Amino acid sequence: MPVQFPKSHITVMRWVQTSITLRPETPSNRTALRIAVIGPPNVGKSAVTNSIINADLCAVSKRMDTTRFNTVGVITENSCQLVVVDSPGLVGIKHARDVVGAHSESTVLTDPEKAIARAEHLLVVHDATLPGKYLSHRILHILHRYSHIPATLVINKIDLIQRQSDLLELAKILTNGIVGGQKIVTQPVRLGKLGEVKVKDEIKLHTTFEEKEEKWKLQYNRLMNKPTYKIGWGETRKLFGNECGWPNFDQIFFVSAITRKGIDGLRAHLQSLSHPLEGEYPMDEESITQKKPRLICSEHIRSEILNHLPGDVAYNLRVNVLEWDISGDDDNVKIRIVADVICDKLHWAHLLAKSIPKIEENVCHHLRNLFAGYIEICIRAKHGKEVIGPKQ
Repeated sequence: MPVQFPKSHITVMRWVQTSITLRPETPSNRTALRIAVIGPPNVGKSAVTNSIINADLCAVSKRMDTTRFNTVGVITENSCQLVVVDSPGLVGIKHARDVVGAHSESTVLTDPEKAIARAEHLLVVHDATLPGKYLSHRILHILHRYSHIPATLVINKIDLIQRQSDLLELAKILTNGIVGGQKIVTQPVRLGKLGEVKVKDEIKLHTTFEEKEEKWKLQYNRLMNKPTYKIGWGETRKLFGNECGWPNFDQIFFVSAITRKGIDGLRAHLQSLSHPLEGEYPMDEESITQKKPRLICSEHIRSEILNHLPGDVAYNLRVNVLEWDISGDDDNVKIRIVADVICDKLHWAHLLAKSIPKIEENVCHHLRNLFAGYIEICIRAKHGKEVIGPKQ
């Protein structure tokens, strides 16, 4: 059955064709879990979110700060609803101001903790390709401040790691050698004539709270009473600069959001943690999101601009979706979109104009994954009141 598009509003719906008649669900067998996806910028939080919900909802690019505010995605299957909140990367006030042009109360700073405040579970996403083998000091502050919320570690981008044995060593460091309350144990390995590779004596990966100096404890208690975004970058770095991991993760998952490796296991784990509901699901069981379609479109255009233009240009362009027209009947829906990209400098507009055909193609691909029907999009580079074409 195709999606029906009311003229005034569109809800992004998930339609699955099946020949099986399902037994109507009753409130007694429904479960749900609300999850906040957190992590540093550019580790793949949005891609992981998209993979979990099986939809191309969140905009993804190769640059930092693609996600500037929370996006709520939903997947409902097997009588379980997962409400997954993708959040902006954890950055400091200076970065938000200098790179994104944000103020101290901007969503790029405040939204991660807004997502956490309503979460029943945290997904901490870490990039396996990062050179430093440690959790960000901003993440560590979050985990300590919200230690009452269970958390799972997701090590992403494993498709880019050549030696899989490196992942186990990384996991031991990021968890202080403890997962689910149990120590990570590595068995001795025999390599033919080379003999036995023995496990090294236990390495102490962290000091306990009791072993810390009194001055550190006072600073710790002071910072635990403040939201992360209101604490200076240097303060959390000083407090957790010698810490590498968090010993309270319930599980670790090694995934590739691009190839989807490990995602099914992660989703099944989250479903196993869901709690029974007495009434309805938190969100419509056929929906993917309640986010406005124009905003979804705008974010996908912006992410493609970040992919195709230099950062000093891309971050300074503004997207304005002017038209979102729906025509046709239920069996032949057509969505026509017109969007202007505002360029403060003429040469920015010329740069953008060269890339518009490819940007339009990619944005159409993203939107067809979400909306049933034919998508037609026109993106215009504007400088002042003038529409700018490619410079000949």
